[in-house]
Amino acid sequence: MKRLSIVIILVLLICKSYATDQLKDILLLNGHKYDLYESPLEQVKNISDKIRLKMGDSSLATNTGCWRGYQAKWIVKDNILYLSEVKQCHSGKVINDVIEQALGKKFQKGLMKADWVNGYSWYGKDIAPKYIVGTTVYRHEYRLSLTKGLVIEIKESPYLPCEYSDHEKIRKLVFSHIDWSKYPGITNKKIEVLANVSVNKTGQITDVNIQNNSNLDLNNEII
Repeated sequence: MKRLSIVIILVLLICKSYATDQLKDILLLNGHKYDLYESPLEQVKNISDKIRLKMGDSSLATNTGCWRGYQAKWIVKDNILYLSEVKQCHSGKVINDVIEQALGKKFQKGLMKADWVNGYSWYGKDIAPKYIVGTTVYRHEYRLSLTKGLVIEIKESPYLPCEYSDHEKIRKLVFSHIDWSKYPGITNKKIEVLANVSVNKTGQITDVNIQNNSNLDLNNEII
């Protein structure tokens, strides 16, 4: 199963598609290091806003390669997912104390049990020779199934090389299916959406997850 990252820019309903690969969170599991497709911290509602509130609006600077403004490290021990470290992207400063304030939880011996994490978390290693629309693709991909931070299952997904280059087709597909009448106030506004799309070996979409959206009201409509 492949993960396709798409960034959609909406300006006056005249749009273009592009993507910038995002700095990945790091996962340590069974002595190996992996890249997480999405940060489990994003399961905390408005986590970036909460961090900015604790640090000051300008203290969590972002860029096109790190929209969240932070990078986190995680470890699985005894089938439990723990958060071990969070750094600012632009400065490399460790902000664990800020995370404690934002989450209302404490690190114990350098680890915080990630008991807010549920569902699937995808991770991978060994970058494949080709990229898909700007996002890294891995030869080895895994799906971590979690319930309140407890690892329920780890499933490997086979590497299926594929190519996608026609941005215009995907732009037309997405925008032709949006009911714009629901969003009369969107004119003259710029909206950035980064979506992870999972497809099966026949190319059928099996899941869509919004990784980042500057207008949360559009999430369900984009999906």
